[in-house]
Amino acid sequence: MKRRIINQLVMYGLIIGFYLKNIFLLFFIFEIGLANSADYSIKSKNDQIITEDKYEEDDSKEFASIITINDKNPQKHNFHKAQDEDWVKFYAISGIEYQICVINAGKNCNAVIELFDLDDNKIKSVNKGLNGDNEELVWKCEKKDIYYVKIKHYDNDQYGINTEYSLEIMIPKAPVFFCDIIGNIKDSCTEYPIDEVKIETSASQTAISQPNGDYSIQFLEVKSESYESYTIYATKKGYIDYSKQIFVNDRNLEIIKHQIYLKKDINFNGIIDLSDAIILLQEIVKLNDIGKQDYHVHNNACIADIICILNSLVK
Repeated sequence: MKRRIINQLVMYGLIIGFYLKNIFLLFFIFEIGLANSADYSIKSKNDQIITEDKYEEDDSKEFASIITINDKNPQKHNFHKAQDEDWVKFYAISGIEYQICVINAGKNCNAVIELFDLDDNKIKSVNKGLNGDNEELVWKCEKKDIYYVKIKHYDNDQYGINTEYSLEIMIPKAPVFFCDIIGNIKDSCTEYPIDEVKIETSASQTAISQPNGDYSIQFLEVKSESYESYTIYATKKGYIDYSKQIFVNDRNLEIIKHQIYLKKDINFNGIIDLSDAIILLQEIVKLNDIGKQDYHVHNNACIADIICILNSLVK
């Protein structure tokens, strides 16, 4: 009897021990699960994949996208990977003050705005806020030229969901009346679109033509609804400088469409002459070492360019 009681106690002890052991084992597994969950939540902060914005690959000055000044639709960007940077460029006029703004920042976006010149010299940098805060860099241009803006995250390892933001560059004034000038720039001979053309108006608005030749000048100031005249200028190396007077009135106060055709100036002498045709012909048939010459020939130079130049000389 006594032995049976002892055996039952041992058995019950083993059963209790087994369950207690499993309870401790379950508790241990639960603790590991919590730890792994914590690690995952930290990791997922950076590992959640989001779609890159439409301006990629704009991670360097060489691939900077063109931004329209005073655009009513700011560029939408995000930090979709670690070390992500977004670069844009714009054409600035001396004496004009520009506001470079990061707006609509996501709750995980802590943007740094940096402004550079053509020679990679940093002009100014701003990062006053924290995650979710907007940023603004105010700068008065001292030299007419193309400038670059780099946007990066304060924490280079922060990216993913809720790192989105919008970018705009504004001239801080609000005219009573305004209009937009939009158009396209083409080669007068080949009618190929021309990119990287610097456009300027007599009212100090600027733009740069896109790869498809399109350009947009937003908020051209109009002093009244009566006739106003403005001059639009377009310049690019290898072409004769363009200027044209345009008129604004109450009938075309919203959008003016203006097509621009640029004429080649291969040797930079400011006129189209026989030397331009000769240089083009020599380049096409490779008769000269162009590295020793002071002229500029586009990659798409062809016989049509030569014919166009010769036709202009006989007119």
